[in-house]
Amino acid sequence: MATTPDAAILCGGFGTRLKALDLGVPKPMVRIGGGPFLAGLIGALARQGVPRVVLCTGQGREQIREYFHRRDCGTEVLFSEETEPLGTAGALRLALPQLRGEFVLALNGDSWAPFDLAALLARQRATGAEIVLVSATAEDREDAGSLLVDSEEWVRAFAEKQAVAGAPVHNAGIYLFRREVLAAIPAGRAVSLEREILPQYLDGRMAALAAEGPLVDIGTPERLARAQAAAEQGADLFRFGG
Repeated sequence: MATTPDAAILCGGFGTRLKALDLGVPKPMVRIGGGPFLAGLIGALARQGVPRVVLCTGQGREQIREYFHRRDCGTEVLFSEETEPLGTAGALRLALPQLRGEFVLALNGDSWAPFDLAALLARQRATGAEIVLVSATAEDREDAGSLLVDSEEWVRAFAEKQAVAGAPVHNAGIYLFRREVLAAIPAGRAVSLEREILPQYLDGRMAALAAEGPLVDIGTPERLARAQAAAEQGADLFRFGG
């Protein structure tokens, strides 16, 4: 049985589309139900046995550290703090020394789709893929990565925040990386995972695993309001099954 990987959560963005709400906290710290969205993500990973979570922070890093420092989250929580924006791939590269093992699980800090980590690891073993990402059913939106996946669930086309002709699914922002993929990212400068790294692996090295439920994100005022309303009505946003 494969060792459960450490995880990195990208939570250093500026939350530009939520600025009009004047939330007073970094986007991942917005309260959903009984606590910050980020706490829900960490709890969900802890319940799947993830032994260590590294929070890749930038904007608002002090608030995130203050909340999670010494808090019992069910798993070890460490911090990788940017002093200047490094982009999604650059942030993962910065965090790499704190992440152990052959594989690294990476997630966006403002979205979630239910998935089975054991199935994600099994998909990697079955295919030998360098990257396995979680795909989610496409909605009527233009600000998520669109995927074209072939009959064997290999990702053949990827476009960030734009449509791909014939693409029925979106990137859920959840990835299992072979460590060498992250180690190859240039260190010390801004690098985009979605625009610079993932497109390099469309040659039969990036597989997909379908999420077990809908994609939830809090990136816009409208979607944040829907997530908060669902949580208030008792929905378990961080479940694993459909």
